[in-house]
Amino acid sequence: MNGEKLLISINGFDTASGLGGPWKVIRGAATPGSGEAIVDRVLAKKKGLDIGGVIDLESKQFRIVGISDETFTLISYMVFIPLEDAPKVSPSTLCA
Repeated sequence: MNGEKLLISINGFDTASGLGGPWKVIRGAATPGSGEAIVDRVLAKKKGLDIGGVIDLESKQFRIVGISDETFTLISYMVFIPLEDAPKVSPSTLCA
């Protein structure tokens, strides 16, 4: 982001059931639509991100619709996107 390297865990989750999604959303929507994301509060504060803004994930842009809390670890930030959007930011070839 802006030339700074950050470790961001991009989590695709089932928006219908909430499985794999953020456990605590403090502002905005708890369920993102296609092309939308929920970002961690610490990441949002650090980078000046807010609801209605855009976050670039692996050269794909997502509109921020929610801010989560308790989704930051000492070394990484969590961003949540719909499961259907996950292939857009994942490697195209997965090894089993």
